[in-house]
Amino acid sequence: GNTTKVHSLGRWVTQQRTKHKLGLLPAVRVAELSQLGFIWDHHGAEWEANFRQLILYRQRHGHCAVSVARAGESGRRFALWVNNQRSMARDS
Repeated sequence: GNTTKVHSLGRWVTQQRTKHKLGLLPAVRVAELSQLGFIWDHHGAEWEANFRQLILYRQRHGHCAVSVARAGESGRRFALWVNNQRSMARDS
């Protein structure tokens, strides 16, 4: 079914990223995927998206103290990301 197709696509995407990182993906494939807007660094892209969201949050609220308790289900991931960034900064 669709779940199987999604999982297969996910595995394929991961394989392309791994091959690219190891320098094993032919340049023509890199160019084709890049032209489609393929995200090579998923974690970096997710970090950037959360950072942009934090900028908007600060503009609206005047601070960056995002509360996990008040985030609601839709904002919980973002609030956890903010808290993780804060924890990593303290630990470094």
